[in-house]
Amino acid sequence: MGVGVFVPRALADCATTWEVPQNHFDGVDNFGYVDYWDKIAEIDIGEDKPFPIVIGFNSDRDSTSPYLGYGWVMPLFESYMVQNGENTFEIMKPTGYTSGFGRDPKKTTAIGGVKGWKGEIGSDTIKVWAPCGWSLTYTRGKLTEIATPKGKRISVNRGLDGQVKDVVMDGRILVRVLKSFEDHVEGLKVQGERIAIEFGEKPRVRSVQGSNVVAGVDRSVGKITLPDGQLKTYDYSVGGTLQPTLRIGGTQIAERKMTWDAARRLITSDGQWKYDVTSSEIPGYNALKRWGWTRRASCEGRAMRACSTISVQPILG
Repeated sequence: MGVGVFVPRALADCATTWEVPQNHFDGVDNFGYVDYWDKIAEIDIGEDKPFPIVIGFNSDRDSTSPYLGYGWVMPLFESYMVQNGENTFEIMKPTGYTSGFGRDPKKTTAIGGVKGWKGEIGSDTIKVWAPCGWSLTYTRGKLTEIATPKGKRISVNRGLDGQVKDVVMDGRILVRVLKSFEDHVEGLKVQGERIAIEFGEKPRVRSVQGSNVVAGVDRSVGKITLPDGQLKTYDYSVGGTLQPTLRIGGTQIAERKMTWDAARRLITSDGQWKYDVTSSEIPGYNALKRWGWTRRASCEGRAMRACSTISVQPILG
């Protein structure tokens, strides 16, 4: 067996490329919660690489995404910047990476983050930028513009309800949100190609006096159909034990089953891997014990604050 101390979710570099978030152990964040990320599309913004449209699920996320339902997030549309302390701010960038900013003690409207990111606070906007030329503008906490190193400006247009209607560059719609007559999200149109989003029921499992109960049902994404017809499926069936579960499958995708504890919402298994999450000696983080078939997880290629190599031993029989 091996024990590792979690570090914060991987932070993006200067953001010359935007990528799907990665954790030290795939599928689990630094607190020990199920943390699943995937890319469903890309948009051509005239840079060296296309910009990914990412979706994410977290077992400790209590919010409901207008685009994907309970427990999910679509960062391009739901990217935020909020003040979480007298002199501190938190940002979720448009591919899902989360990091912090601090106020400059010499200038109260100036803020700074990791990797050289800086920012300026306005009356109802916050603009942050990287040394390599990318910038993000947030209006009342929500992303409204992305500017690229090559001078392109991408507008994230919202309705009166704050929900995204479309994403536009040079007068051209890159992404449009498709809705039904009942104003429910049905999918996206990404540079002319349709991505269908269908919803299902997710049991809301809670622990009451040591026993799991279904306290209600939430609406969450059940199926995504890509332009080429390939499917991504998400099932939340809990079975007789009422174990909170996310099953991921689809076209040419091996089924992946992830479970978590109803009381603490911490991961308990991911396929063949079993997890035990305990308090870490580092305040604010958790320690993780994982066991299953022999495998080595290392930090190579991971952008994280600290890291160690962890060997996981097999359980015989």
